[in-house]
Amino acid sequence: MPELRESARKLLKAPPIFLDLAKAKVICAQFQETATYRQWDMHGFSIMANHFHIIVTASDKFPSTSILGDFKSYASRALDRPWGKPPNGTWWTESGSHRPLPNEKAL
Repeated sequence: MPELRESARKLLKAPPIFLDLAKAKVICAQFQETATYRQWDMHGFSIMANHFHIIVTASDKFPSTSILGDFKSYASRALDRPWGKPPNGTWWTESGSHRPLPNEKAL
């Protein structure tokens, strides 16, 4: 769908960011540190070239938006140390899916 691709390209504020193995290792370590510090159970995660997925169990006092925000925030700081801030100022998109899983079976 060339028109859709071109439309998306025009919305970019800076060149796309791709996460290579070195960046994925930094993110991995930071995710583990964040989960441990917050006392969240991290069940799994996947870091891909342009996004990540993470499955976490946390107390109900933490809204899912703040959980996602914490992981992105601390991972950004960890990435900034060796690579500096990206041209558009952030490693991540503004939001992201943060839906709770409906039950234990979904986990």
